[in-house]
Amino acid sequence: MPKLAVVVPSNRADRIKAFCDAWRGQTRDADWFLVWDGPDTSMVPGSIFGRIDTWTSIGVGLVDSWIIPHKTAAIRSFGVLQAFRAGADYILCLDDDVLPYGPDHLEWLVDALESDVTSEWAWIGPQKQRGVPFELHYRQPWLHEGGWWNVPDLDAPTRLVEGIEDVYQHSRVLGQHVVPPGTFLALSAMHVIFRRDLAPAMYQLLQGPDWGYHRFDDIWSGMFAKLIADHLGQAVTYGDPLVEHRQASNVYTNLAQEAPGIREHELVWPHIAAIQSQGDCATCCYKSLADALAANDWAPGCDRSYWSKLAEAMKIWAGLFPCMADGGEVLLPPMAMARPSPTCTVGISAAPINGLVTPADRRALDDERTPHWRANYADGMRVPNWWEDQR
Repeated sequence: MPKLAVVVPSNRADRIKAFCDAWRGQTRDADWFLVWDGPDTSMVPGSIFGRIDTWTSIGVGLVDSWIIPHKTAAIRSFGVLQAFRAGADYILCLDDDVLPYGPDHLEWLVDALESDVTSEWAWIGPQKQRGVPFELHYRQPWLHEGGWWNVPDLDAPTRLVEGIEDVYQHSRVLGQHVVPPGTFLALSAMHVIFRRDLAPAMYQLLQGPDWGYHRFDDIWSGMFAKLIADHLGQAVTYGDPLVEHRQASNVYTNLAQEAPGIREHELVWPHIAAIQSQGDCATCCYKSLADALAANDWAPGCDRSYWSKLAEAMKIWAGLFPCMADGGEVLLPPMAMARPSPTCTVGISAAPINGLVTPADRRALDDERTPHWRANYADGMRVPNWWEDQR
């Protein structure tokens, strides 16, 4: 069985207690890593985490510890590194304000990462439509972003102008969908699982009060990861399962923090999209991206000092991982030809995990295959959380 690691950054003792209460009892074994954004663990309650790192252990564990910023969720990078060093095959990143919808949430995420997917053709419904070729290339995803309900992951301007609406209040069966090559995904590190060999590209960058930018760590990191995935012919997917997101941040604080990043993001993202990744593995590709960012003319008008320093940090980060060209490990999921599967996901018409396509389909199998909570999930009902039912 592949080894799963879960990485969570936090500096909120109350949130971590609720988080542990909710995630304790998952049916899928995992190693839990907490990156505590503080100098010591005196405020960390009893928890499910087998390893807890702090500013102190980061300073001891890395010669160039400056690449792991403080007072920001980007500190999760150190947890990703520790999970990689511990031999994790799959690494799941969660925020401390997301809660599972059922006791087999982790299993569902692993199922998503082990599904057969293709981006060559799309079709509507669980069966291939007339005209879809019988011979297609299938691959298991390199990265899968799970969804969320209750509080969507919005930027501050959108929250203030449009308000917050749980868009999945009435229907929360998303399925699993492939992000087409050449298309970016607004990656949220609050609920994303990826394979071990993508870890060199999952550095969460320089963010926080020391660097002038907030809440763009996972966005820019996700762009880099997608560039590399496309270059290496790997699949990126999104969809089920959903976590309940109980956002704890303040919208006005976010507005002030996001403003510099919004301006910079609008300026640089087309230039990031134009970068040509080079290499045969994530480590080599990530170094090539860092080289491109270090060029003085890569994005005219950008914050030159920031991107130059970030390029330096990215090279140091990549140097912490093995490289295929240097005889390191190679764990790319194999590509198979013409392997029909009821769990395959294609373009905009992905069939959900286990081939359960509609609420009616799921209800027909719920009594035999799934606990009651997933039937309620499929029906789109607001039901009490399963862990609260067990109390």
